[in-house]
Amino acid sequence: MNVTQLTLMLAVAMTALLTSCATSRVEYIDAQVAPAIANPGTVVVAGIVARDSSCVLSQSEQEKILHRLEKNLSQKRRKKEVMSHVTFEGLVGRTRSVGSGSSGSISYVLTPGQVSRAKKIRAQFALVIAVKSGETWCDVDESCTHHEEPIYDKEGNVVGCRHWTEYTTTSRTHRSMQADYLLYDLSNGKKVWACSSKHNEANSRSACSQFGYPLPPPHPAPPTVADVMDNMSNSAMRKFPRPGTRF
Repeated sequence: MNVTQLTLMLAVAMTALLTSCATSRVEYIDAQVAPAIANPGTVVVAGIVARDSSCVLSQSEQEKILHRLEKNLSQKRRKKEVMSHVTFEGLVGRTRSVGSGSSGSISYVLTPGQVSRAKKIRAQFALVIAVKSGETWCDVDESCTHHEEPIYDKEGNVVGCRHWTEYTTTSRTHRSMQADYLLYDLSNGKKVWACSSKHNEANSRSACSQFGYPLPPPHPAPPTVADVMDNMSNSAMRKFPRPGTRF
């Protein structure tokens, strides 16, 4: 066995992120109110709420998700002012960690006292992310690729062909998230727009060999919640009401 064969027999581990575009769908819109949503300085990012206790995110995860959402929303609104969740919390207070009642009313995310304070701020609409579900899981996959490489003599003529098969074992760790993006009219507390989004990303680690399938490498850590939901927020904000939108 030569050095090349020995090297090819060794398993080589590598880590990669498998991702695709998130899907989103507008579930509800109040066509009469929608044109006002596009006005400058009317929208505030209020925060993140969980559908139930199993979906509660850490404070650091929430901060990353909300900061990215605010930046994306500001760009989609063509640089129009978007009030940040930090400013909202200073004026109104932090949203509930778990939703209460029906999501059709802003009372789902705010206490009665916060609702009263929210009516007094200069923004007219409040955007809330409601996390519906989140899970992680692992799997292992095997695949093989057949190769061929010409063999040349000293004059550059093809005198033969080398064939070999590369066997790959891949360990993946997936993270799946689902959430609703809810927009409320602060003047009356009613929901005026809702968009659902879901997404799955996976981190993978592979080992390769020419001599049969190698043992699976250790599973990598899953993609972060913030990275998965960043893709979801981008997809949802592409459907956020903008000037010229037809309903």
